[in-house]
Amino acid sequence: MHMPPQPPTNRVVRIAIRSSITGADTRVILVNKGFTAFIGGQGSGTSAVLKFLRLGLGKSDGGQALAQRARIVLACAEPGSTNGGVAHSLGVSCRSITTWRVLPRPPLRQSRRPATLRCATS
Repeated sequence: MHMPPQPPTNRVVRIAIRSSITGADTRVILVNKGFTAFIGGQGSGTSAVLKFLRLGLGKSDGGQALAQRARIVLACAEPGSTNGGVAHSLGVSCRSITTWRVLPRPPLRQSRRPATLRCATS
């Protein structure tokens, strides 16, 4: 006998974020009752939102990962540092450096962007 799925007893209904990434204002994301997806291009903030959500739910990375990120950010702040040089000195991949290197970014946009359809051509 098939049992239909039951809605969860606890769920996230909204995410409010205020940090140096978002600027002075609090950004609020309402979460639909059904399916929710975060979709955006590279640098649009989707990963940051998911990291904030994990932090708010108490599921953030352990202290070792946080310490490693801090070492990467501090090493990248040194004058003349390169991604390859920092990766070699810390014994991590260049991808780790590009993930955590702090670059100035504009605040996330408050307004909604219109959806665009893209077609693959051969």
